[in-house]
Amino acid sequence: IRETPVAREPWPHLVVDEFLPPSVFDALLAAIPEEWARMPATQPRNWVGPDPDNAGALLHDDGTNTQYWRRSDLLLSVFDAFKRDSALHAAVNAQMETDIKAAMQGFMTRFDMRAMNVRQITRLVRDVAAYGLRPHTDAAAKLISVILYVRSDPGDHLGTILYQPTEAGFVDLHGSFHDPEDFKVAAEVAFTPNRALIFVRKHHTFHGVAFKPADPQHFARITLQSNLFMQRP
Repeated sequence: IRETPVAREPWPHLVVDEFLPPSVFDALLAAIPEEWARMPATQPRNWVGPDPDNAGALLHDDGTNTQYWRRSDLLLSVFDAFKRDSALHAAVNAQMETDIKAAMQGFMTRFDMRAMNVRQITRLVRDVAAYGLRPHTDAAAKLISVILYVRSDPGDHLGTILYQPTEAGFVDLHGSFHDPEDFKVAAEVAFTPNRALIFVRKHHTFHGVAFKPADPQHFARITLQSNLFMQRP
């Protein structure tokens, strides 16, 4: 990560290939149950847009976002199995935490970290065909975003789109979702397994997803997302 040059356009970000060691990434792939990847979507992601068919599925073990996601017994059992593989769980979390903190140490030292609490949340996320994210900057409390591409069925535009507003100087302080017609596609980080997109959330880091699956009925797109949030006491 330290050796990866920072891309400056349309805003600073890193695209890191072979983010996890191959053995760790292969173990991660092997630990994902196929029944979870193929499970029908159950709950709309109603916070990303008005489309009631905008659906996805999330795998996590904390109590956040329960207002958005249906925590079915199957999802809970899948995550329990993932957690029981303690060596894999520890390896993935330790590798991401170590690499992220090392790569961002120079940035972090520019702030008085004693004045805020920094927490890291890592989730394995599965998106389905109807899912999409309009241009947004993320919540204001987010400090760093890491999106690791894990696996996906065939389709177009499976990666993350980096947007630039057509209105010069437009920024968003709160992380709202915007009309794509007010933005132009400045870049697209192609979906390649074990590739990570890393960026510091700022008021102009507009991004989103708008993939087009080859087979919408059976489509699944899986990412591992690890984010650092800052909270003032």
